[in-house]
Amino acid sequence: MELSPKQRLDMQHGFMKCIVRNQIDRDNYDKEVRLAKSVDKTKKKSGCHGNKKPEIPTYVPPSKQGRDPRNELFILEFEDQDENLHSIMIYRTDDPEEVCKKIGQDCNLTTPYIKALTDRLAEEINKRL
Repeated sequence: MELSPKQRLDMQHGFMKCIVRNQIDRDNYDKEVRLAKSVDKTKKKSGCHGNKKPEIPTYVPPSKQGRDPRNELFILEFEDQDENLHSIMIYRTDDPEEVCKKIGQDCNLTTPYIKALTDRLAEEINKRL
């Protein structure tokens, strides 16, 4: 009995060439995808990790806001000469004269208005203490 040489696939056949070409294309595609993912990861790392929608305010509980609610007395709301409404938080430690001078400078109030506002603010603070 004669031993016949082992039969092998003909790598020069068109079908085999198509398979080899598909394998090479798939390997190249996988390399491109991996490269794109690594570039995306570096972009994400270098970018800001902040809120994706910064224009939407998020709720912060009063205990985390850094202010003491026990120190707040009331909100002073008043209308100036130009009929603009102003709101200012008044605290227990505030001095009525200093607060009114600041308000007077910001709103261009005359001295009689500042004096009247100081008297009224002192009266309201004394009521709540």
